[in-house]
Amino acid sequence: LYLTAIFMAADLSRPPVASMESFSALVRHNNDQVAAFAESEQYAASWRETHCSNAPPLSEQVWYRVPSTKKSLKDHVRSGVAPQVRKELWLRMAGVEDDDSVLFAKAFGQPADAVNQPKELDLSCNWPFELSRSVPALCMKPGFQEAFTRVLGTLAGAHPRVLRCPLVPVLVRVGLHFLEEWEAFALVDKLLRRRAWLDQSSREMEASRATFKWLASTKLSPMELEQVRPSGVRQQGYLDSFVGLWYTWAFHHQPFWITVRVLDMFFVEGPKVLHRLGLAALKLYAACGGKVQSSKTEEVVLCFLNGLLPETRAKWFRTAFAIPHMPWAQILRHWSSQLHAIPPDPEESTDGPSPSSLSSRPSSSSSSLSGVGG
Repeated sequence: LYLTAIFMAADLSRPPVASMESFSALVRHNNDQVAAFAESEQYAASWRETHCSNAPPLSEQVWYRVPSTKKSLKDHVRSGVAPQVRKELWLRMAGVEDDDSVLFAKAFGQPADAVNQPKELDLSCNWPFELSRSVPALCMKPGFQEAFTRVLGTLAGAHPRVLRCPLVPVLVRVGLHFLEEWEAFALVDKLLRRRAWLDQSSREMEASRATFKWLASTKLSPMELEQVRPSGVRQQGYLDSFVGLWYTWAFHHQPFWITVRVLDMFFVEGPKVLHRLGLAALKLYAACGGKVQSSKTEEVVLCFLNGLLPETRAKWFRTAFAIPHMPWAQILRHWSSQLHAIPPDPEESTDGPSPSSLSSRPSSSSSSLSGVGG
């Protein structure tokens, strides 16, 4: 049961929906309904297909027993996450605190303490959060679409310096299945403040593409690189046609619960999860044995990923997390060097309030977890 979102202007003046609109509230208040929602065939399949660790899944017992650090949680999360702990896992890994609800009130533009007014939903090219229809959503209660567009508009108003950030709608749309509105806002707001976690301009997106090409040239074997090179295309530069939107490959028309599992690992391990899955997609495509004939090579890869059988999708995840030696510090250094080599975007401006102005104090948990993803 899926719905394809119809993106239209929403009334941002309406008050946020009640907490019972969120999936997390259903976990707390209606266990029978959660069982029907969570224990579906696709939900069970997502555990089998994304299981890539020998550690036990992150259950409630494990969650309260192990330290809440990336090193302690990584292997458990790679095995699976129980729905009862998913919300707390996402919020703690992002550094969200209860006091951050005030940030949402300020960013939303309450009359007494408004900082940045929410932006009206604009489908023009100036809208920084591209509204992709390729990310699935389960059927939700009335008000879900309004909450989705309201959080996007609030984030755009709170981060006027963000020029382009295609992953924000993915995080908000999926996040609202498990989080209340202010929690979804605070979670993405925290990630937007982390360096290189979410590309926020065309310049940063270009640096990410260059970094992914560098990883592909070092992590794929010469035979794999030759296999993915389109027929008739020169040896140098052919990877450019593959990596236009590489960071969306893990979400593009994938089943809902697969997207959720990718985000489980993303919040704990950082953007490196998307690098791993992107590299594994090229490895898997090379292993299929067919030579690329089309010049639109990224579309070929996306069609390949969209048609994966469950057993092949399981191999995709196992391949991704078997890639050795991918330290985040090294990836970040390469990304930074590429960013400095790219001329500034003409649209970039230092005018306008800094996102940090929304908070009167830094978040202690956010600063302590800012290194997560190494």
